[in-house]
Amino acid sequence: MHNLSGLHEIQNTSANTRNDQQNGNKLSMNSLYGGMGAKVSKYACRPIAYAITTEGQHALQKARQLVCAEITPERGWGCRAVVIYGDTDSIFVIFPGLHRHHSRNYIIEMSRYIANRITETYEHSMAIVWEKAYVVLRLLRK
Repeated sequence: MHNLSGLHEIQNTSANTRNDQQNGNKLSMNSLYGGMGAKVSKYACRPIAYAITTEGQHALQKARQLVCAEITPERGWGCRAVVIYGDTDSIFVIFPGLHRHHSRNYIIEMSRYIANRITETYEHSMAIVWEKAYVVLRLLRK
C-alpha cells in the first residue's frame, strides 16, 4: 500500500498558489484600470483601461453562454439555468422550473458543476468557485 498522506497537502498548496496568483492578477488589473482610467492620473491611458473592462465583459459573456448551454433538461439536468446578474467576478444563476422535490444539495451540485466547467474553459487561468445558494434573493436597482 502506498502512503498518500502528503498528496492532499500538495494539492491544497497547489490550489492555494493558484488562488494567490489569481488574487494578485485581480488586484493588479484593478489597480492598472484605476490608474489608467482616471483622467487626472499621470498614467492615464484610456485604450488600456477599456481593454481591461472589455476583457472582463467578454469573460462574463462567455460564462453566461456556457451556463445556459450546459444546464438544460436535454443534458440531464432538471431545468434550465438562467444568468440573472453578472459583474466583475461573480454571476448569479437561477434555475426556473426546478421542481420543489429537488434538494438544496442538487442546486449546489449544479452550481459546482458550472464553476468547474467555467474554470476548465479558461484552462485554469481564471478559477470560478461556488460560494452560496440562496433560497430567496432580491435584487434591487439603485
